Amino acid sequence: MHGKFVKVKYEDFMQFVPAVEPSTEEWKNAFEGITSKMSEADLQDAVVDIINAKKMCGKDHIAISTQNRADPTDSAKQRPDCGVYRTEQAPSDHRTDWFTQRLTLEFKRRKVSDDPFNDGKVDFEEVSEARRTNRGQIIQYASEIFLRQQRCFHFSVVILGTCARLIRWDRSGAIVSEKFDYKVEPRKLAEFLWRFSHSSLEQQGDDITATLVVPGSQDYKDMDKAATERAEDNAYVRQFFADSLDAEWSRWKVAVYDETERSDVDGNAGSGQASSDKAVRYFLVCKPHFHTRGVSGRGTRGYVALDCDTKELVYLKDAWRVDLDGIRKEGVVLQELNQKNIRHVPTLCCHGDVPGQCSETWRHWGGRQEPNPMKRHTHYRLVEREVGRPLKDFDDSAVLLKVLLDCLCAHRDAYLDAHILHRDISSGNILITYRVVNGQPIPCGLLNDWELSKALPGGPDEQQKARQPDRTGTWQFMSAFALNDPYKVIILQDDLEAFFHVLLYYAIRFFPSNCDDVGNFIEEYFHASRSKGGKDVCGQAKYTAMETGRIRLLVGHKPADLRFSGALRNPEPSSPDDAQASSSSTVLQQLPLLSEGDVQSLDSHPLDNVISVLLSWFGAYYKQNGAYYERLRLQKGPDLRPRTPSQPQLNIFDIENYRRPGDVGGTTHRTGPHGDGNVLNPGMDANEIAAAANLSEHTEMCALLDEYGRVCFGRNDKIDDRLYPAKIKPSKPGRKRGSEAIDTMTESNKRVKSSHDSEEELEDSEELEDSEEELEVPLSPTPSRPRRQHAVTSKSVLSFRASRTRRRR
Repeated sequence: MHGKFVKVKYEDFMQFVPAVEPSTEEWKNAFEGITSKMSEADLQDAVVDIINAKKMCGKDHIAISTQNRADPTDSAKQRPDCGVYRTEQAPSDHRTDWFTQRLTLEFKRRKVSDDPFNDGKVDFEEVSEARRTNRGQIIQYASEIFLRQQRCFHFSVVILGTCARLIRWDRSGAIVSEKFDYKVEPRKLAEFLWRFSHSSLEQQGDDITATLVVPGSQDYKDMDKAATERAEDNAYVRQFFADSLDAEWSRWKVAVYDETERSDVDGNAGSGQASSDKAVRYFLVCKPHFHTRGVSGRGTRGYVALDCDTKELVYLKDAWRVDLDGIRKEGVVLQELNQKNIRHVPTLCCHGDVPGQCSETWRHWGGRQEPNPMKRHTHYRLVEREVGRPLKDFDDSAVLLKVLLDCLCAHRDAYLDAHILHRDISSGNILITYRVVNGQPIPCGLLNDWELSKALPGGPDEQQKARQPDRTGTWQFMSAFALNDPYKVIILQDDLEAFFHVLLYYAIRFFPSNCDDVGNFIEEYFHASRSKGGKDVCGQAKYTAMETGRIRLLVGHKPADLRFSGALRNPEPSSPDDAQASSSSTVLQQLPLLSEGDVQSLDSHPLDNVISVLLSWFGAYYKQNGAYYERLRLQKGPDLRPRTPSQPQLNIFDIENYRRPGDVGGTTHRTGPHGDGNVLNPGMDANEIAAAANLSEHTEMCALLDEYGRVCFGRNDKIDDRLYPAKIKPSKPGRKRGSEAIDTMTESNKRVKSSHDSEEELEDSEELEDSEEELEVPLSPTPSRPRRQHAVTSKSVLSFRASRTRRRR
């Protein structure tokens, strides 16, 4: 949340809590017994006792110390020092309850060295480690409230010895009061608590368009029935819904103010104020199927929801969209794609802004710098007919390539027919759905999350200026060029490269290769960053791969190209005991360390050819457009054209035509210069120019995935995840590593965030809306911050070292 805090005077802050009839209690000298010599525990006990004894929270609210017992639904086991609860909802066992807490109080002993903020600094954010840690702590507490409650904003109080600060959080950032001495001026703290406790639920920050579903109600019974009904088609959707009905989580009935009928495909986001005469549809939800962590940003939560009218299960996306000129609502984009019959994109049911719910913090920036780094966010809900499975659930290499091909075709058709570029291709935005053909469920791809997409008004070849001065996308899968320049306009080749990174990400995890340390590979290739000019830029490993067209490894002590083998796959267990023995660790032990020479002795996997060809194309494209190398030749290799084996009667690649009229992919290549700026490197030969030209449109990549997908059909070659068996020590307590972080994203632009101690790692949990925003980790369905390489080492430049030693025979 760097740059997302605004300091205001106490009097200005109090405008956020409406004035009420003053208390008859005498608050003068209420805190005179508080001293700076008290321990933190004694300070907390004394202040809480005074708040309750003096009835500063009135008769309907009470302050409860909760520092010793965590909420059972919180895997991070966080324990805020104190919470204000409605009296009838107060936890009798003093256990934190994130679902009912109305106000958070955090206590620190020292008023300066423990202060998360610094009134003397222009940017207001203290950078010392301890104070940043404290700032991260209160950010995390606010994040938990936003996750578990239906909130527009949230208040908290930080007690710093005899001083205090008041904070109001929303999706643009946080408004923080100047520090005041509540011992000297007890009325300041007491009046805030009094006003807050006498405010309505809406004034305290609740979203009143979501209402609790109580046990025994018809809505409650409908949810239970929908979770238990048998269904032959897409049983996984019903199971997702059943899993969401967690007894520890509240059930909600949420309203969607439908704009579908009135959305015009040329309309922008507008003012964010939905009109009251729009049709309202209602949906029943419980625990999010996916969510992002953090406070500032879109705060997306995805639900498998029950339509109150049709009783069908659908996907409901609740988010705080960026409300800026030129940014269209995702529902408007989907409506246009649906009207143009673009395949493999979600079907829009309804969508619309929530009336009157916009973030406030951005209005109070005060002009410390231009432009204002904060964005206006408007509450928005979108409902889609399809509920997809995460891409990691693919069955084998054929299904992986089939799903990617479907989504690549959706990207192509949207680009050519609707002049829309997706701009956020990631593992979480590519989902699996099913289509029944001849009684057989056929896996298909679904390209989801078009909220960061951009219209190309003059057609796909016309350049546009960036709408926001920051990166757009998901760090792990963004192109190296885009990561190096936060102001770069995203073009077709950037999205095609993102497709490649998604393919590589799953290939390295689920298929045998000569990469022995998969955890380190994912960390270095997908998460890493370098510092350049005070900004995080692309990590060395990804950039080198794109620049050279090769991915180099250190296998043992020898350098080698990354290779995939088709000779090794999971044995079929013949008994439950065998199945138990075939654990991921056992599978990992069966994988040999393959050197440059060894790989020739094993059958080459078709994925090896796909990745090698794509790398050669990107290597040529980067040479053509980056001018980073003076001389680079593509490796001469064996003929990579596949031999088509005999296929079963119903091949999953035969159910639809992936070619458009006039496509000649797979047989010819463009030979002219194409690409970002049409910069032609005079050191390139004709073959390199042709290779780079393959990325100027979708045709060649579609043809490549189609050809090799057919070769992969029927191989049954997916192995256990090679990441998890590796004994990886987390770099910080609670931090999820590598794919574990990315996999928690079942929707797009999710980034991963777990419970960290430092404020640096408690940033916005979604797309890179700002060039310095951090990645987040989701709780149940987002990648930690790109790991910065402070120094360029031989490992990061050349390879990923295989750290596991050979087993002695």
